[in-house]
Formats: sequence, structure tokens, C-alpha cells
Amino acid sequence: MEEIKIRKSEDKRYPLSCAVVHFNDKRQTGNILVCGYHWKPIDVVTDIEAITLQDFFLNTKTGYCEEAEHCLYFKCAFNKTTLKSFVAHKNWSDTIQNQLKKKWKNYKGGLVNFQRYADVCRDAYNERGVTAVEIGRSKNDDY
Repeated sequence: MEEIKIRKSEDKRYPLSCAVVHFNDKRQTGNILVCGYHWKPIDVVTDIEAITLQDFFLNTKTGYCEEAEHCLYFKCAFNKTTLKSFVAHKNWSDTIQNQLKKKWKNYKGGLVNFQRYADVCRDAYNERGVTAVEIGRSKNDDY
């Protein structure tokens, strides 16, 4: 059974936004998860993760962040992600972990190429309160 952490009164809930992006002339789709504290891309997730992840807890006083061990925004002061913690969160096999070791330096640069999608998510949340947008069709559609 999963241990439930007691939330302190200083913990604040922040949105986890998702940009569903249609790449390569709309033939390939990716879900970019965006942190609502920094408004930076933090992960590329599956469809089911995009649907279920809507927010997270962060306590700036204690440094506790619910996403700290599997966030790819490495410039964040709360980030504690390691290759091992990231793979464990994704529930990936040892084979995938070994393949990822070779590319981990690239991940350490963060997901800066996806920042424009994070900006769309920030604007959609600030203007309309939505946490998911679809990008790459004839218009951006909210979910």
C-alpha cells in the first residue's frame, strides 16, 4: 500500500498543465507536462498521465515538491531528479535505464525546445483557468 504524506498548511497546490502537441504535420502527438510554479516543461508523458495529472504540492519554505524526483527542469531549486529516480517513477525496465544512461546528459539540459508550449499553457491557465491545450491543429483547443 502506498504511503500517504500528510500535507502541511504551507503546502500550496500548483497546476500541472499539459500541451497536447501535434508534431510532423499532425502525424505524431506528444504530451508535454508543464510545471505551474515556473511555467517550464518538466516531462513528456503518456496520454493517461496527461489525463490524470492536474496539480501538485509545493512548499517553498521546506523545499518539499511532489514532482521533485522526476522533473526534467533541472534549474529549479526544488529539483532532486536523478536517473534512478526518474526511471523508477516511469516504472521502466533496466534495459531502458541502460539506454537512457547514454542520453542522460541531453536530458540534463532540460526540455528548453518545448518552452513555447509551456508559454501557451501558462497563458491558457491565466486567461481561462484551463490546464490542457491542444496545439498544432487549425486552432488551439482547450480540453
